Amino acid sequence: MRYTLIIWLLALFPLTVPSAIADEEATITPPTDIMIAYMAAQREYLKRAAATEGQWLNEDLTDLDRFQNLIDNGRFDTEDTRLMQSIGIFIGDRLNEATYGNFRWSIYEDNLGRTRALCLRDATPCVFPVTLVSRRAEGGADIDLRKLYNDTLHRLQQVTIE
Repeated sequence: MRYTLIIWLLALFPLTVPSAIADEEATITPPTDIMIAYMAAQREYLKRAAATEGQWLNEDLTDLDRFQNLIDNGRFDTEDTRLMQSIGIFIGDRLNEATYGNFRWSIYEDNLGRTRALCLRDATPCVFPVTLVSRRAEGGADIDLRKLYNDTLHRLQQVTIE
């Protein structure tokens, strides 16, 4: 119960880390070769999972509807953290495209650990799309992929890019 509450609360907090409240000890660095390879493997995992269900990906936003349908019909296991994180990477890739590369994949590291993030030109603010779907699935929250994408994109579009 306690962990479900924590995960539910995580879903309510903003996805961005504004520079005014970012951990002073946080560092943002370009992706490593290992991170790039890991994310490529995650993308392939998602493609294979979709192909297993008879779906071929366009690698555009129409795929979100395919994934949503597979989730809603129980054909994508929401308890498969790797699969849910792969969808998060897919969403992150689309966010990167939608922001014309101004938000790019980076490594965000603070006192809580290291994670993959989309950051504004290797700085804050950052969003964390890898866990965007998986955390909600772990907490048993509803998963609406279009809403998650649109809400996150809206937040990114509010950022002033200098």
